Amino acid sequence: TGELDLGYQLDFYSTLERNTYFSTLGYRQRGKTPLFDLENSFYASLGMMRQYGDNTFLGLIYDYRERASSNAFESHELMPFVSYNLGKQWNFMLYTIVGFTASSADQTFGLQASYTLP
Repeated sequence: TGELDLGYQLDFYSTLERNTYFSTLGYRQRGKTPLFDLENSFYASLGMMRQYGDNTFLGLIYDYRERASSNAFESHELMPFVSYNLGKQWNFMLYTIVGFTASSADQTFGLQASYTLP
């Protein structure tokens, strides 16, 4: 839109033995323009991840987003994933997303690679 958007987010997590539980609570403040009827909205996620062996993790995340305009619907998605640490710096994650509303993709697949600087 060319206007400034702001986001506010709180992240929480706790690790108990091989399980990590996490959640996010956020608010997106969208810039107003005469071209688009965008609304400010809340979003949240809830998830858990379990470690198997030294380098492999399996997890599940549920995401919720309020609608961004009067022409859209809220979004509900579920994301199972597997993550693998290749050494201390490289991580690879394979995931799928299943959507439950008209504003969500029906199904998505993805691969993410990340590198942490030493």
